[in-house]
Amino acid sequence: MNIKRKFTVILALMMLLAFGSFVEAATFVNGMAVDSKLVDGRTLVPVRVVSENLGSTVNWDAATGTITITGEATIVLSVKNNRAVVGKEVVELDVAPKVYDSRVYVPIRFVSECLKVVVNWDGENAYIGKQSIIDQQGSSLSKVNVLGGFENMLHELESGFNNVDVNAFDSARKSLSEIKQSFNNNGINDYDTYLDKWLKSIDLSIQSVNNQSTEE
Repeated sequence: MNIKRKFTVILALMMLLAFGSFVEAATFVNGMAVDSKLVDGRTLVPVRVVSENLGSTVNWDAATGTITITGEATIVLSVKNNRAVVGKEVVELDVAPKVYDSRVYVPIRFVSECLKVVVNWDGENAYIGKQSIIDQQGSSLSKVNVLGGFENMLHELESGFNNVDVNAFDSARKSLSEIKQSFNNNGINDYDTYLDKWLKSIDLSIQSVNNQSTEE
């Protein structure tokens, strides 16, 4: 495998790894994509998602690590504790609430069902609350379209390297920029750092090919 093609393959693998968690599954609450973490097969979301989207109030006691959610039911959870109290009943959780980057995440399916909020699973994505507009009309952010966008970009990168074609690199950059815009339009900004790094990598590749052309 020549160096140019090897670089393209490495770039493809790194990008798919970086975005793998998104491509495999997404969580939508009232039709909007939300940040989520997959822990032991269970989806956790920031507790603010519950207060902002599921018609409940949330109280966070930092001193004790306790979250109290009040809505259709009163739920008391504690960080790193697999037991919750729903009303007066103690319930065992499959996964405990956790803290990531100073934000508290709670198991969304458990909380939603306690609050009597509809939860649907299509085998790939979770839909919570009102039926998702994305579920009804088809999403520009679907797994097929995201992978298709990456595939097109990688073909353009390969063409850029093989043919020393700056226009192909420009086309690859445009494809990646469109993927980033699609994420942002759906309220997903968690991957901006990764995307910006790869956009910069493409810019450096353009510069490298230009330098190579000059040397030749």
